[in-house]
Amino acid sequence: MALTGEAFGFSLGINVAIALGVFLFFGAIRRAGGLSKFYQPKRFMRTKRKRPKALPNSVWGWMIPTFRYKQDEVVAIAGYDAAMYLRILAFGCELFFFVSLWVAIVVLPTNLTGHQVQRLIGRSATQPSNFTYWVPPPPPPAPPGVTPQGPSAPPKPIKLLWRYNKEAVALRIAFFTSARPGGVAHTVLVRDIPGLELGTLPNRIEDTALRFLPRFIKRRLVRGAQQGSKSMVKAMNTVLNLPARATQVETSVHGQPVAGIVSLPQAGDEPTLLRSSTLLMQKRAQSRDLGQLGSSGEALEVITEVDAWDKARSALESGLTPQQMVEQQFQHLFPDKVLRVHMAHDTREIDSLVSEYWKLRRRLLDLLDDYSNKRKHGRHVKPAQIKINGSHYGEWGIQRYGAQSRKVDELEFYQERIQALASAIKKGSEHLLRNPDATLPAAFVTFTSRTSQAVASNSMLHHDRTAWLADAAPEPRDVIWSNLGWRSWERQLRSALCWAVFFVMIAFYLPVVAAVQALLQIEKLVDLPGIRELVELPLLSSVLAGFLPQLVLRLFFSLMPYILAALERLEGLPAESEVEFGVVRKYYAFQVLTIFFATFLAGSFFNQVQLFVNNPASIVRILGAAAPQTASFFMSYLLLLGLTTKPVLFLRIPQLVMYWVASLCASTERAKARLWKHQYIDYGYEIPDNCMALLLGLTFCVVSPLIAPVALLYFLVNSIIGKYTLIYVYAERFQSGGKVWQEVAGQIYFAALTFQIIMLGLFLIKGAPVQTLLTVPLPILTVLLWRSSDVLFRPPQQRLSLEAAADLDERDRERGGEGCQVRQEMDKGDQYVEPALRVSRLETSSLAAEAEDVEAQDRDGQGQGRERDSEESLDVQTEDEDAFLETQEAYYASSRPSAASNDGSTAEPLLSKRNSGL
Repeated sequence: MALTGEAFGFSLGINVAIALGVFLFFGAIRRAGGLSKFYQPKRFMRTKRKRPKALPNSVWGWMIPTFRYKQDEVVAIAGYDAAMYLRILAFGCELFFFVSLWVAIVVLPTNLTGHQVQRLIGRSATQPSNFTYWVPPPPPPAPPGVTPQGPSAPPKPIKLLWRYNKEAVALRIAFFTSARPGGVAHTVLVRDIPGLELGTLPNRIEDTALRFLPRFIKRRLVRGAQQGSKSMVKAMNTVLNLPARATQVETSVHGQPVAGIVSLPQAGDEPTLLRSSTLLMQKRAQSRDLGQLGSSGEALEVITEVDAWDKARSALESGLTPQQMVEQQFQHLFPDKVLRVHMAHDTREIDSLVSEYWKLRRRLLDLLDDYSNKRKHGRHVKPAQIKINGSHYGEWGIQRYGAQSRKVDELEFYQERIQALASAIKKGSEHLLRNPDATLPAAFVTFTSRTSQAVASNSMLHHDRTAWLADAAPEPRDVIWSNLGWRSWERQLRSALCWAVFFVMIAFYLPVVAAVQALLQIEKLVDLPGIRELVELPLLSSVLAGFLPQLVLRLFFSLMPYILAALERLEGLPAESEVEFGVVRKYYAFQVLTIFFATFLAGSFFNQVQLFVNNPASIVRILGAAAPQTASFFMSYLLLLGLTTKPVLFLRIPQLVMYWVASLCASTERAKARLWKHQYIDYGYEIPDNCMALLLGLTFCVVSPLIAPVALLYFLVNSIIGKYTLIYVYAERFQSGGKVWQEVAGQIYFAALTFQIIMLGLFLIKGAPVQTLLTVPLPILTVLLWRSSDVLFRPPQQRLSLEAAADLDERDRERGGEGCQVRQEMDKGDQYVEPALRVSRLETSSLAAEAEDVEAQDRDGQGQGRERDSEESLDVQTEDEDAFLETQEAYYASSRPSAASNDGSTAEPLLSKRNSGL
């Protein structure tokens, strides 16, 4: 059923009313009671970023000041990712402002003066309204000087996108140049380190298929497989008449010794052909001149040895640790430029201890705050008791508290348990660092110069593409430590499996979406018992037509971003930002296939099903006539998404209810702060919706011109919502420097290309040869511009140029000597160390001192001594210690399996049988 003007009017009015009601409600409650910290938490957080300005107290006073923020201010407050996201919304606003003008000036006069609209209406099996094509009945006469003609595609999207690409490059360069010394500015992530057995095929077989076999049987099977592989290689060498792998030092063409690179034949000997794992250089024809060495006149056969494993194994067998081996390799490639190497480790052995440590540390801080607040207000402090069962804490708990449940002093228990956990974690960390089997084939290598980092992150470090793979390191808080142990073959296999699951989900959703769209047609609903009387009401019928199909479709996709995020993590991506941007890619593709194409085809089919039955040969012509009717569905979908869904989500009602309930139970400012401080934006959920709005608005702006101002309204509303939440609410989970624009630019090019191809098809169906010929070059030009954009703009968005790196190094030297600032930053703490290993380096003396101070005051009963203002201490810690501590606490609360049960008891730690009887 085509959307009538009445139905669209009801839909528009209801959506606008909801949006205005949401903004009115938000303006009233944003400063009411204790909700100001929930709706503008960045006003109360002390971070290294600039605080946003205070807003007026009036209901609508928050809008205009929010709109006035410039890009530089957004970067200073929220970072480069936030600025890039707002640029996406600004692109949509600017684009559809011009497209709306274009359809008003070009498209509408064409529709009003021509007769194609009436012919299309006559072809429809269902009776559409003139509103479908936005032609007011009856059509007026043609304006003077305007002749009936077909519209051409607007050139604005491509021109505008080209400008935004250039500005995105400038923003990325600003991010690179503003990066602090150390960290991402000087560090690369090296994966697939050779020589380590972890992640190899025999290792994975031993850990999976052979897990339950006795150890001596597993060793024999693995040894047999390795010997069989070596025998096969030897047999191939014998057949090919190849000598053993060269490991001795040869003479290079420059006269310097080099291992396994060239082979210089001696007088009277045949040229020697060295073997490599992936490259075999065949003997060239005798007539070919290979050059001379000195005056000997002998041909030189140059052979490249590409297998990195033998050299790495030899280094490890010589007594080097994996860290020393990696450092030796990079010192060879970058002499005197390597500052530090951090190997990644498998910390599952101590993760349960670390999880318990963070949980008890939080409880101890809350308890200390509670005691201090009561004493500060002159109230009597009664020591809290906690019921524990010593058997839940292994041998340590049984020795101190026995195997039966008993009540003990809560403060004393937390203090003793935290000290014991810290000791056990320290011993466990030392054990992991000494255990080569716990070392993952990944490392973070930090250089003393940005130039070395730029070269290392963009170079092929070794010919073997399964070893020594280096890329720019993500931020420490961005790293997914559990994914660093996967080798390239595992990542490729996981990626293939995840893509297979992705397409299976598409195959599942396609018929579901088509069936839902068919069942939710008003003509189908009248057949249901008790529905006919309701549907026959004009108002209700209009509301159902403008709301029900779009709302059900939106609900079907509500969980999809979270499913796709789980798939991205399973692929083995090393950073949360890569997971988020992978969701942007997949969720957009998912919506294009299931919402755009499936709804477009299914809606066109079900609107014209009677004509299909009567005349199957006219399928192409009928689909062309039905396209505008399907466009009206997408217009209502954009209204629902932009004016209802996004504003309602802006209020964050579930989180608000949880915050209100939890704040009633929280007794300290620190506990309350945990409820409002860490709120984050999901780019994988927001950006694909914006790109879908671009696709729908562009594709149907000719066949249904009213969709252009609807898309403009969508981006205007989302701009104010996005700007406020990023500036005043959402904290940073990571900072990639606006890297997501690479994905968005490709999706915008795809939208422009889809628009042009669909218009080309419609012109062919309508029998408009002139318009068809004018449109044919546009897709070709768009593809060429897309390719040119990738060549020109993608590399500078991915990496820092050597010239810029050299300029920044010179600036660092002018500020205090080469590498000085790098070392100062690194001396503040080892950034690229696993969160579990960093716990062992934390000082627990301050916690112990505060606990002892509280105990002394309780014993003396004087209420004197060092008071603890929880709110003040919270502010002091936010910038330095608390930022790190709560990041690690959140990491173990979400990313790692918790070792604690709901009642606060924990299972026996993994190290309970190894360390300190704990």
